[in-house]
Amino acid sequence: MKTKQFVFAAVSILISTNICIAQQKNAPGSSQTEMKGTASSALSSSIVAGSGLYFGGNELEGVEGSIYVGENWPGGKLILRGGKTIENYLFRYNVYADQMQFIKDSDTLAFASPGELFSITFDDRTFVYGPYEGSGTLMKGYFELLVPGKQQLLLRRAVSYIIPEETKGKEEPKNKYLISECFFLKKGNLPAQKVICNKKSALNAVGDHQEELDNYLKKTGNKVRTAEDLKRMVAYYNSLE
Repeated sequence: MKTKQFVFAAVSILISTNICIAQQKNAPGSSQTEMKGTASSALSSSIVAGSGLYFGGNELEGVEGSIYVGENWPGGKLILRGGKTIENYLFRYNVYADQMQFIKDSDTLAFASPGELFSITFDDRTFVYGPYEGSGTLMKGYFELLVPGKQQLLLRRAVSYIIPEETKGKEEPKNKYLISECFFLKKGNLPAQKVICNKKSALNAVGDHQEELDNYLKKTGNKVRTAEDLKRMVAYYNSLE
């Protein structure tokens, strides 16, 4: 299937089914896609350990995995910001290119104007697109929505490292990818803020209701050390609103 970029305009979908398509540039293998790092293909000295890989004593961030969420193209539901719902597409999320892709007329398309999207749901996962603060810069990207509400808990995936594999003859190289996962909290229209799974970071990120949250954490013994701990804390926070 050809991979193209879908120029998404809410007005055109609401009025008609016409779409405009442009060539997609940020696909795996494209020389225009910026990579965070590439490890040596000599993997004999690497050690698989815990949440990452070690190369010569240096730990690489992330866990080996697929660059796609929904690799088998599950059916899903798309909701536009204007309220229009579309349910006849097959979706997947491309972590490497940070693109939400879908199949239409045997082509793989991607939303070029994701700001028009309210949410996309498939495989019991809901994705949203919005601003976040990263390394002191305001950026935009896709997140999986873990906890909805006034304070949203979001999960952002990224390719942290690419490990090229050696191949023989004319066989096409098959890279391995390390995927990193970071949690963010988003309140209202403010950019999402990164949060670490520990009590201090979580309390600082939510901002208000500090006393109620602190009492809740002490009473329940929630140390905010895991993703599930963080989910429960955010859900409790939203119950206070």
